[in-house]
Amino acid sequence: MNKRRVVVTGLGVVSSVGMNVEEFWNNIKANKTGIKKIPILDENERYNCWNGGYIDKDVLKEAASKYRIRNPEKMVEMATLACQEALEDSGLIEDFANPIPQRCGVILGTGIGCQGAIDDMLKVVYQGDKGIRNVRPSSVPVSMANAVSANISVKYQLVGPNYVITCACSSATAAMGNSWRMIADGYIDKVLTGGGDAVFSYGHYAAWTNLRVMSSNENPDICCKPFDSDRDGCVLGEGAAMLVLEDLDSALARGATIYGEIVGYGESSDASHLTRPNPVGQISAMKMAMDSAGITPEDIGYINAHGTATITNDPTESGSIASVLGEDVVASVPVSSFKPYYGHLLGGSGAIETLQMLLGLKEGCVQGNRNLVNVDEGCSKLNLPVESFEPTKDYALKNSFAFGGNNAVLVLKKFVG
Repeated sequence: MNKRRVVVTGLGVVSSVGMNVEEFWNNIKANKTGIKKIPILDENERYNCWNGGYIDKDVLKEAASKYRIRNPEKMVEMATLACQEALEDSGLIEDFANPIPQRCGVILGTGIGCQGAIDDMLKVVYQGDKGIRNVRPSSVPVSMANAVSANISVKYQLVGPNYVITCACSSATAAMGNSWRMIADGYIDKVLTGGGDAVFSYGHYAAWTNLRVMSSNENPDICCKPFDSDRDGCVLGEGAAMLVLEDLDSALARGATIYGEIVGYGESSDASHLTRPNPVGQISAMKMAMDSAGITPEDIGYINAHGTATITNDPTESGSIASVLGEDVVASVPVSSFKPYYGHLLGGSGAIETLQMLLGLKEGCVQGNRNLVNVDEGCSKLNLPVESFEPTKDYALKNSFAFGGNNAVLVLKKFVG
């Protein structure tokens, strides 16, 4: 079956390193990080990690208020604001206050959903003096996982399918991959996709800090160090990134800006352990993505790694990448992780990293490994540049490997007409 070509025609982002695409990209190119000491943490608690890519609620509300975006759940507010920018950028909406219904899907990824709303609801139940009588019935639509896609569908009158995909840290990549399939196979012409997470709700962050996979380095500028021998764990971030995917013919007919092309997708399950990565599953997903795009290792000009800076992930992923590329190719393909710029956005990580990749491929300026000083022996087979570079080939892989054994890999291509 002949597949339709799928291009990216709109971008939107809300992150600790930039509240819109222009601010985000300028700060990234200036090698700035949005990771800082998290201001809402209780100094009396014993957190293992005090740093993260935190977004101030007042800054978010001020930015969102311009578009009449109001929601009690922070994740939904961030995602909606990013969608607003992506839809405007793509030219799919002109009057956000009076949108015209259009057949565009809303397929989003989130790892933890509306966790903040759930935390608030549980506080009322367990800490209040009235028990369940204090719980508002509105807590149901506010806290449901698909609240984010449903709210966006309603606000912008997007009448295509709307739902969320939840598979931990690969959620957004899975959402983008399935959106690509829907368009490539002819089921729909346009999909608003991406993902996000708000990770700093009290109960959720407490669980993460006790998981003991997070960095205890007190310096926010260098605490996230993927592939480095001195790394000591990941650093969380929050935010959202959104992309408008569109059939190429539709995009050309509208005269839309084209940021790049998605040409392949692969996914797999480790089926072995909930938190420990398995190279067999990772290799399977990468090979499936390359097969679906019809490319070989020799065609790849860059790989964006999941690169969490945990002790287990980095050498495991490095081995998987080396196996897929092969001894003759591995040294020639640059590999980097973007998480030192804004932290690990969990379910939103694949979306924000894909957005950064697209900007980099389009401009010929892809970021290297920020904070990498001494390469870990288990990662030494890879080509791990520190400075920004211009890929010499048009194809790139985006890896997302998640708790639960979920693996998702996209193949991006620089758009050349």
